[in-house]
Amino acid sequence: MTSLLELPVPEASAEEIRAIAAEHFGLTGDLTRLDGERDLNVLIESEDGRFVLKIANSAEASEASDLQAAALEHIAAVDPCLPVPRLRRSLDGRRVDRVSLDGLDHGVRVVSFLEGTTNWPGTTTPRLSAATGSMLARLQRALAGFFHPAGGRTILWDARSAVGLLDWVEAIDDRSTRTAVTSVLERFADRTQPALAHLPAQPIHNDFHRGNLLIDRDGQTILGIIDFGDLVHGTRAQDVAVACSYAMLETPDPLGVIARLITAFTDVTPLRQEELDSIGELIGVRLAQSLTIGSWRAARH
Repeated sequence: MTSLLELPVPEASAEEIRAIAAEHFGLTGDLTRLDGERDLNVLIESEDGRFVLKIANSAEASEASDLQAAALEHIAAVDPCLPVPRLRRSLDGRRVDRVSLDGLDHGVRVVSFLEGTTNWPGTTTPRLSAATGSMLARLQRALAGFFHPAGGRTILWDARSAVGLLDWVEAIDDRSTRTAVTSVLERFADRTQPALAHLPAQPIHNDFHRGNLLIDRDGQTILGIIDFGDLVHGTRAQDVAVACSYAMLETPDPLGVIARLITAFTDVTPLRQEELDSIGELIGVRLAQSLTIGSWRAARH
């Protein structure tokens, strides 16, 4: 599970990127490098519009790249009004093409560029909390009928993998924080994880936070949803919990933020009582994951 964390973002020269864009996707234009945690992302401003060329980390399996691409096509067909990137297939009609850089094989795909800015770090207003909940519910509905063989993969940021992080907590320097994280993970292993198997599950975004939401200048309206790199088949409740765990940060009223987000979500998609009961524990698990993985990365890099 650590390979994607350990390998650096792919590197390519401007000439290599231009060649890949033209030969594989028929795109030419001005290039601007964008941020990316694991992938090399490049904005291409062409005569056909603005696109993002994404060169996947060599550690990412080809099935994982195709999973993301297929999900975007499914969403576009089911709910065309959802503001997600639109996939541009290669000249050969593939969702994901393959390229070689420095002797390593990478998946490469192109999606449309979405306007807006991320609100990260930043505060969550009441209106944005509600918009986050309702938008997540719409996205879940669009993904409900989606199937892909790679959807059942297990990744580090999946709640189902959280118990394995007990082997990593020693990377947390602060003793009290380490004790708290250990307690959360052990309680999750004993109580909540066994119950997840009985909760409604489907493909989920699994990373629905302000860093992956594009916001209008008013700071209230969601213009786009990006980064489907952590998409897995998981419970609806953990998807909501992930959104809550980040929305509650840097706010004087975290419980109010959570309540507004969940209320807006359930206005679109009602949740069962056992799902609602699990969200608090799952919020703690995501925060424990963030602290543990962040500390592990800091210790290694």
